[in-house]
Amino acid sequence: LCREEPSSGNRVLQDADGTTLAYQSEVYLHASTPAVPINSLIKVFNAAGIEVLHGKVLRYKKYNHYAKVWV
Repeated sequence: LCREEPSSGNRVLQDADGTTLAYQSEVYLHASTPAVPINSLIKVFNAAGIEVLHGKVLRYKKYNHYAKVWV
């Protein structure tokens, strides 16, 4: 399970080399979710099976209680 939140306002993040990346959504994942490789193409579906997001992974970050993907 995951939660997708469209970006609002400032939609940019900086890559490790200082490149500015524009993203459209953040996807919050369970902490046990395996790492999602950068540049992977993903699709996110709601509980009814309707696609709510598709795009390329710009960044993956694992936190203590969850993981996050920027698309």
